[in-house]
Amino acid sequence: AMMVWGLASAIGAEADRQAADEAAIRKAVESYVAAFNQGDAKALAAMWSPEAVYTNPLSGEQVVGRAEIEKQFAAIFADAKGAKLEAKTNSVQFVSPSVGIEQGTAKVIVPDQAPEETEYTAVYVKRDDQWLLDRVTEEEVLVVPSHYEQLKELEWMIGRWVDQDDDATVVTECNWTKNNNFITRSFTIQIRDRIDMAGMQIIGWDPAAKQIRSWVFDSDGGFGQGT
Repeated sequence: AMMVWGLASAIGAEADRQAADEAAIRKAVESYVAAFNQGDAKALAAMWSPEAVYTNPLSGEQVVGRAEIEKQFAAIFADAKGAKLEAKTNSVQFVSPSVGIEQGTAKVIVPDQAPEETEYTAVYVKRDDQWLLDRVTEEEVLVVPSHYEQLKELEWMIGRWVDQDDDATVVTECNWTKNNNFITRSFTIQIRDRIDMAGMQIIGWDPAAKQIRSWVFDSDGGFGQGT
């Protein structure tokens, strides 16, 4: 019983330690964002380990050590005045009591430019009870264009619709495709207990003609298009 109690206590203590370390890393991310948004290159450099390697995500240039990292950020702030950073931590995992891996997304917003969004993995090391950045790798997030704004006037169609009388039942179901670039409409026409016809319609935005266009295909082999 004493052994079981001791093991449970150790597991509980480890869980508490990891929870506290995760909270500390998340707090470090908040401090990093605040320092970036203040344009404070010195404060940012202090959040990296003494032998850290920073890779500029735009140029690919690597610099080593806090002094060089500070110069790199000073140059970034000089080139992109008014730049703001947003970061969201998705997960924190620990490979040892002194090494943590944070994964998240970041967005850099520069006035009069399109935002740059990346997915990143940050390696933190614990030194003197403080979590410091050691390495960061980033991958650009590809922004898929959406035509939702052009199609949203048809959003009332989304759902399942049933129209019937004594002889026939027409069932229609409309759904958005991924990224809201198209609406698909499937339909069946049932006469008494038999499906008489079924089909599919695809509705999308034609950027060349700048108008909504649709294509219809039915189970009898027919097809057509409209605007």
